[in-house]
Amino acid sequence: MGFDLRYGDFRLRPLTVADAAMTMAWRNQPSIRASMYTDHEIRLDEHTAWIGRATSNDTCSYHICEYRGRPIGSVGFYAIERRHGRGEWTFYIGEPDAVRGSGGAMLFMAADHFFDGLGLSKLCGDAISSNPRSARLHENLGFELEGVRLRHLRRGDEMLDVRLYALFADKWKSARQQQFSTLFSAR
Repeated sequence: MGFDLRYGDFRLRPLTVADAAMTMAWRNQPSIRASMYTDHEIRLDEHTAWIGRATSNDTCSYHICEYRGRPIGSVGFYAIERRHGRGEWTFYIGEPDAVRGSGGAMLFMAADHFFDGLGLSKLCGDAISSNPRSARLHENLGFELEGVRLRHLRRGDEMLDVRLYALFADKWKSARQQQFSTLFSAR
């Protein structure tokens, strides 16, 4: 990728209600709303209530990504099924001036957390056809395309496809070092 990123400059921390105004502002950016299943502008009371539910639900694990101590994005796991060892994720970089390559770095750390921290074995993700960047991020991290839900989501008068991806713990473990070398500098 050619970015000069250091692994130690990034960290994930748990999402809290204190993050509500910041994450709502991020989530309400038109480019981020367009990439989500629900694309309406979210009100602060609605968002705060959602954070309260999400952070007290054991089928969810939401995080803020920080770069050198500055919050830059959000990544979360939901629909966690411990019995089946799987869950889904959602993510975005909220700060428009975040250092280039932050998305890949955040997702690398998130995959580590999912497989090692949460101890799960299948991470599911999806990408709306209007968001090819998300599809590339999944593919660059080693996700496999499992299928496509045709005309699955309405945006105005247009019906959009959704690409379904999966990353498995064994594949992540074997590809992790190469991913690390691609994303982070050795300095």
